[in-house]
Amino acid sequence: MHRHAYWTLSGARYSKHLGIKYADMKNLPHTTWYTDGHEKLYRKSSHHYAIYYHVRSGNGQHAGWIWRGYLHAGLNPNR
Repeated sequence: MHRHAYWTLSGARYSKHLGIKYADMKNLPHTTWYTDGHEKLYRKSSHHYAIYYHVRSGNGQHAGWIWRGYLHAGLNPNR
């Protein structure tokens, strides 16, 4: 996956298997996130797929997995 810039004020970052919640994204409102991986997960209960992106902050201090529906393309306008 190529590196793409995104920003968000909702959702949360999770560990690789989505078992541990790292932090809410609203706690870093001025951050631009960059993708470096993605996973397609199947939810048995709803019989649908969900795509999660692995994101890393611009300064490299924060990272985690987030559902792509929370992300907006481009640099963060709140920077």
